[in-house]
Amino acid sequence: MDNPKSGQFYGGHVSAPIFRNIATRIISYKGISDYSSSNLINANYEKLNDNAYQFANLTDNRFYLPNIVNLKVKDAIDILNEKQLKYEIITDENDKGSLNTDEFYIADQYPAANTLMVTSKPEIIRIRVVRKRPGQDNLYQVPDVTNKSLRKAINTLVAAGFDVQISGSGKVIEQSPKAGSQELTRTTVTLYCENE
Repeated sequence: MDNPKSGQFYGGHVSAPIFRNIATRIISYKGISDYSSSNLINANYEKLNDNAYQFANLTDNRFYLPNIVNLKVKDAIDILNEKQLKYEIITDENDKGSLNTDEFYIADQYPAANTLMVTSKPEIIRIRVVRKRPGQDNLYQVPDVTNKSLRKAINTLVAAGFDVQISGSGKVIEQSPKAGSQELTRTTVTLYCENE
C-alpha cells in the first residue's frame, strides 16, 4: 500500500479492496451473513472484563460520553445539547463574562470521556472552562513539515496532537499555521502540497 506498483494509487483502487477483505472476515467471524441486519447496523461495542467484545444495542439508551476537552466552549455546548445532556459550567471568578468567544476552552470534564452513560439516569456533565492565554503550558509548537512527503507530514502532525487538512498532493511546500508557532492541541494545520 505504501508504494503501489500497478499504476493505481488512489485509495479506492489500492486500499479499498484490502479493507473489504478485512471487513468481510470480521463480519463472518461474528457469524452474521446478512450485511443489512439490524444487529450489524445498529451496533455499539461494550468492553467486558475478560477483554472480549460483545454487541450492545443502541436502543437500550446507553452511549459513550464524547471527549470535549480542548474544544471551544461553543462547540462543546453544541455537542452536549445535540445529545440532550445537562451540563454545568465551572469557571474562574475573573472569567464570568461571555464564554462564547474563541478564547475560552474546555480544560476538563467530569465524567471523563468514553464513560458509559445511561439516558434513563441523567447525570450532569461538569465542564471546567479556562481562558487560553499565550505562553500557557497547553500550547504546543507546530512542527516543521515543509519539504516532507504528505504521509510523513501527516504522521508528524497527528503525533504532535494536531488535526490536518490537505490541499493538493505530493510533497508539502507550505503549511498554515507556520512551523514554530504556538497552538492549542487539535488545532487544524493546513498543508499545501506541490500538486494542487
